[in-house]
Amino acid sequence: HQKGYTDELKPIPVAKSAREDEVATEKQVSAARGLMGSLQWLTTQTRLDIGAQTSFGQQAFPRPLVKDLRMMNNALRRAKQFDGLALTIRPIEKDQIAFLLHTDASLANAKRKHTQAGYMVAAVEKKVLDNQQGWWSPQSWRSGHLKRVVASTMASESQALTRGLRELEWTICLWVDIDEGLDVQDRNPQVSKFSKMVVPPNAAVTDCK
Repeated sequence: HQKGYTDELKPIPVAKSAREDEVATEKQVSAARGLMGSLQWLTTQTRLDIGAQTSFGQQAFPRPLVKDLRMMNNALRRAKQFDGLALTIRPIEKDQIAFLLHTDASLANAKRKHTQAGYMVAAVEKKVLDNQQGWWSPQSWRSGHLKRVVASTMASESQALTRGLRELEWTICLWVDIDEGLDVQDRNPQVSKFSKMVVPPNAAVTDCK
């Protein structure tokens, strides 16, 4: 955890009477950049719970509005509210480790009609892949807007999955290289030992609309 990190972080000064559509002043923009930089570092280290809010705040630059500043202050409020939130990395026997990917996306909910998406890669016990209870420990995560504008939730979920699969393969490759040495040219047999696609026969289950 990083308990105490947010103690020195200050909210961006915004008058209660300021209109939502007002453009931020230069002084406010400077304060906002500093705050978002601090929250971004916190997000990448331990506070994955504020990843989406931090990403939305960063997308408001270079000309944030008052409503964006208030959103950034809300992100800081959440960071302070759960200050000291700890990530617990559970011990897993080397021959029982596997990696699990979670992805999700919305639709056109970010700036300029972009879509926010995120992924998380976790180290788990192999029995988790067989729908049994076991240790789950986050390894890497990200929340950000998709570069391509999409017209459906199916497209956004597919892009989020593609982005997550790249991170999953990278994470597994790092583990394999540390453990036994990675054969980059013929890595598929090594990588496939640590994860598997779980899909019912002839069906793909998503929350797409």
